[in-house]
Amino acid sequence: MARNDMLKERPTECHCTGGSALFSRDFLSSLRGLTARERQILLRLAACEGNRGIARRFGITERTVKAHLTSILTKLSLTSRTEATVVALRYHSQLCPAAHGDAMDQSPIAGIGCCPR
Repeated sequence: MARNDMLKERPTECHCTGGSALFSRDFLSSLRGLTARERQILLRLAACEGNRGIARRFGITERTVKAHLTSILTKLSLTSRTEATVVALRYHSQLCPAAHGDAMDQSPIAGIGCCPR
């Protein structure tokens, strides 16, 4: 199979999470259930920022960052930080309204510096 053909065949499900459809339209509704702070943290996770860096950026404790990550994983039915990073990268334009104008709402996550303006 040619490389271009392999790229066209994108998976519709992520089997690493027990078959939850991470690339479905229904998953977007799960993202809407995240708080503004959870979206901020998810975006920073995708930027390869660790818990300590995220905590410093937002003026919260590392323990609070961990609590937010646990909440994100639960709400999105994910099992790892890696899966959360994949979700953040896949749905970046929906999570980052400041740069993309494709906002779910006009929440306070606008302007957190995840994208150059």
